[in-house]
Amino acid sequence: MRDYLAKENNVDFTDPMTAGIFVNIVAWASFQRNTDITRYWRTLKFDGELNAKYPEGVRYSVKDFENSLIEL
Repeated sequence: MRDYLAKENNVDFTDPMTAGIFVNIVAWASFQRNTDITRYWRTLKFDGELNAKYPEGVRYSVKDFENSLIEL
């Protein structure tokens, strides 16, 4: 996701701390509304683990997640 954001904005990289903070803000905002929901739970960590910092976060990993990756 960070690579995609960097490419879209013609920069070399995005800061991991700042990107993480804003993704977390989007997740919580989505969690609190009933319409126009952002599918934050589809964002996995590099090893297929769901982010425990997201709303109702639990430590789960998605089996064979590599088979479902999409190119941004």
